[in-house]
Parts: sequence; C-alpha cells; structure tokens
Amino acid sequence: MPDFKYLRPGSIAEVAQMFGSRAGSRFIAGGTDLIANIRRGLAAPGTLIDITGIRDIAGIHLDSGQLVIGAGVTLTDLADNERVVADFPVIAAAASAVAGPTHRNVATVGGNLCQDTRCVYYNQSQWWRDSNDGCLKYEGSICHVAPGGDRCWAAFCGDLAPALL
Repeated sequence: MPDFKYLRPGSIAEVAQMFGSRAGSRFIAGGTDLIANIRRGLAAPGTLIDITGIRDIAGIHLDSGQLVIGAGVTLTDLADNERVVADFPVIAAAASAVAGPTHRNVATVGGNLCQDTRCVYYNQSQWWRDSNDGCLKYEGSICHVAPGGDRCWAAFCGDLAPALL
C-alpha cells in the first residue's frame, strides 16, 4: 500500500479545515471500499481523514416528520434502528441486505452512497489491468463492458440509494 497521512478530527469544523488544506485527501469511515481500492492501486490519497469520531454525523432522528440519517451511521445501526424498521421498512431492508454482517458493522451510509463504481475490468489488481489495455475509467481508451463506446459503463453499486428515493 502507498504511504499516506492519517488524521482523526474531532469535529465537523476540524474536518473542513483538514480537508480544505490537503489536496488529494479522502474521507474514511468504514473503509470497506476505499481500502480495497488503495490496495488495488486504484486510489492513492495523500491523506485519509477518519470521520468515525464525529458524533454529529452518526445519528438517526426525525426532523419535522422527515428521517435524517447521518453519513457516519453504520448499515447495521440503520437496519436495526426501531424507528427505521417500523416507519421506513424499505430503508431497513436495503441496509440489512448489504453484504454480510461483518461488513455491515463497519460500512457506513455515507460510504455506501459515495462508493466508487464497480466493474469487472476496473476493480482488479494493477497487474491485471496492465495486461488488459486499461479502460476508460482508468488510464485506458476502451470500455470493456461496451467496446466501441465513448464512455465508461461501470455500474453504480450503492445499495441504499434506490430505497432513499
């Protein structure tokens, strides 16, 4: 894995300051997608800003009858929240259907909604990508999913977005 700085702010104000002053920074909470992409050579952030300690983004509550879900809420907490299960069962079902329980215990709502696209050609090791002429998403000139196309057709893979619409 490449070297990077690791920062753990204690407030949203600190997050904004750290992110604004460090080009190439990436947020991390669960890290289930980002760490895999760093290992594959698909991401090389100079700084990881760990937002798991920011309490303001880890809650679930109603505000004027609308459900407010913080980006730092784990998928397990969302799936098991009594209010969500009772009043928003589609959201609870979507969160409980993601991966396995170990993954859901660390994966966050923000990460699920902001994760990178998945593609059988893109989400591979550097060696594998180098031996297959790259792709439009990463240093290549072809989309292996739709050869002859002029854009990347990798699919968005977040599980919660449809349920939140």
